[in-house]
Amino acid sequence: MEFFCLKINRGTIKAYKDNKLTIIKNLIGYSPQGNSLFPFLTLQENLVTFGKLVKLPRRDIDENIQQLLHRLDLEKARNKKIVELSGGMQKRADIAATLMASPSIILLDEPFAGLDISLQKFIWELIKDLAGQGRIIILSSHLLSDVQHNCNKMGLVEKSKFYNTSEIQELLFSKHEISLESALEKMFLGDMRSE
Repeated sequence: MEFFCLKINRGTIKAYKDNKLTIIKNLIGYSPQGNSLFPFLTLQENLVTFGKLVKLPRRDIDENIQQLLHRLDLEKARNKKIVELSGGMQKRADIAATLMASPSIILLDEPFAGLDISLQKFIWELIKDLAGQGRIIILSSHLLSDVQHNCNKMGLVEKSKFYNTSEIQELLFSKHEISLESALEKMFLGDMRSE
């Protein structure tokens, strides 16, 4: 197995919102698979910190915290340290931090990992609500049937090749499958047998 790492030596990224140059850190929210919060700070302290990192005015920080705690059902956890929260609460707290600056583009890396089915459904509803507000949601997940059912565009990387939505639809058609999971299973099993 080979890994390649390209070193960035120069370049710029410019982001525009409403035809105006904007600060990219306020445009994009990112939630990693593992929790990104400070474990020995309270949820409130973490959210204030994330708000300050993106230079939100204190009034906006307070308003956003109130709305996010309500929306993510975390109001009772406000003054608890992150280490005191359950895994599901930690994931919701991490998503709250991701949404502090009301980003237009939200990147979620494996947002359902280790979560029970009811919390997965809760997060899918949140994602649908955010998308309904016109936000772009990009997520990675191994829950292929959920992705196929809930997402309007998909991408797949297999053996360093990227497949876009139309290529995935072609794959499903060629394998006479409705389920992306079973089509990929056939593809991978076929590849393994030919090696």
